[in-house]
Amino acid sequence: MVATEKMEELEEQIFMGREETSVIELAMKQYKKTKNVAYLAIGLNFTLGLRVGELVALKKEDFSQNIVHIQRQEVKKYIHDESGAVKRDGYEVVWYTKTRESNREIVLTSNAKAFLELICQINEQKGFCSEYLLLNAQGGTDAQ
Repeated sequence: MVATEKMEELEEQIFMGREETSVIELAMKQYKKTKNVAYLAIGLNFTLGLRVGELVALKKEDFSQNIVHIQRQEVKKYIHDESGAVKRDGYEVVWYTKTRESNREIVLTSNAKAFLELICQINEQKGFCSEYLLLNAQGGTDAQ
């Protein structure tokens, strides 16, 4: 008898209609409470449907009047320690996407434009200086 490896089932959460609106409303409420732009990123991503690594690697220059160009991503960074073991060492932005097809342009809806404008305004008001919309120099959003 040959043992077969059991495949893990992938679980997805898909929000539709009123659920999506509720999540965005909750994110906006949390933004107003905490002033953390990461909550606005949730709203932006509901309009764009990006992988998280793609979302946080966005730059203002990726956006034009009606599209956003997805062309890079944030990935985990690894190092070898003294014993030769591989250990995670934070994150870095790389100039490629997960697959060739992932390098793409997405049409911006009016909601996407509104979230983008709000994120840019808040970043400017806070003096947030980074080449990325959502990442600071240390690769986090918590400094916002």
